[in-house]
Parts: sequence; structure tokens; C-alpha cells
Amino acid sequence: MINLSSKLKKALESGHSYAHLLHIDFPSSGLRFTDAGYDVQAHGATYKSGVWSKAPDIEVMGEPKIGEITIKLHANNSDISAIFFNSNWLNLPVSIYRIYFDNDMTLVGDVKIWDGLLSGKSGRESQKEASLDLKAASIWADFEAASGRKTNDESQKLHFPDDNGFEFCGVLIKDIPWGKKGATPAPLGGVGRGGGNQQHN
Repeated sequence: MINLSSKLKKALESGHSYAHLLHIDFPSSGLRFTDAGYDVQAHGATYKSGVWSKAPDIEVMGEPKIGEITIKLHANNSDISAIFFNSNWLNLPVSIYRIYFDNDMTLVGDVKIWDGLLSGKSGRESQKEASLDLKAASIWADFEAASGRKTNDESQKLHFPDDNGFEFCGVLIKDIPWGKKGATPAPLGGVGRGGGNQQHN
């Protein structure tokens, strides 16, 4: 449930306008941009205009699902490109807010409309313009991701109940010698279904 302040409710009931804020949470210093036509002061920081031209269309769904958006940035400023090509950007948190102004263009409130993690990056460059496209997946991607797999019989049977490929993985051979006698003796018995006892020299 979204909680709205009384000031924001009043503005929504009358004339108002809105813009968006984008925050990419780099550990050293977060990147903050707005699609408004001017810099915006919010959350104790300055959101720069002119880099992020338009907020993506965001669908609000009744149940958690993985949503992927594309964030398009103007990269004519080489500092923007340098940050993404020289820093560890994968899985950085991304937040998008919708901010509301009353008729006097006074900021009266904001609502977070999207939370996610950076998942991809691509760039384009021409003689006149350079741009950077960032892919971001919603935070629900972590919840719907497949559980980690382990190379043991129990984990394998969770996904493939009739597969016995890892049945004997608990028998450890510490070294596999090449052309000479090994320090660890090989286990007795076959390593597959139906294998009888085998004598090893």
C-alpha cells in the first residue's frame, strides 16, 4: 500500500504536474538524474537534468513478477561512460521515483514506482551523439531465480528424481594419477548402476 501525505493528496485532487527521479546506487557516489527540464533538489541531493531524457513505461502489476526496463542515458559527457566501463556496475540497486508539483511548481511529494538491479549494458556512438542503454530487472528477479545446484545426489534428485548420476559422488578420490601409481586407492565397486565389484590393481 502506498501512503500519501496530505499535501500530495491535495495536489493530486487539483492541478498538478510530475517528473521522475533516477538513482543508481554506486558505492562511492550514487548517480542521480531527472527527466525534468531542470535540476531537482530531493532526498537531500541534486538530481541532474539532461542525461536521462525519459522514464521508461512501468507497468504496475497486482502480483510480484520480474519486470525488465531499459534506462537510456545520454553519454556525450565522457564521465558517464567512464563510470560504467571502469566500475563494477552489475547488480547495483536502481530506484525510480515519480515526483509531484502543485500549480506553483512546488515539489509536494514523491512515490517510489520501481526498484531493481542493473543486469545489462550496451552503448551506441555516432559523430553527433553517444548513448548508454542500461538494462535493469526488478528486485523480484532474486525471488524467482532457480535455487543453487550442488553436485550431490540429494540436490540432483530434487530436480531429476530418477537420475542416479551423482549416486557415488560421496566417494572421494583426492588425486587422479597420470602414468603412475596414485596415493589414493580407487574405490571398489562399479561407479554406475548394475556394475559388479571390480578388482583394482
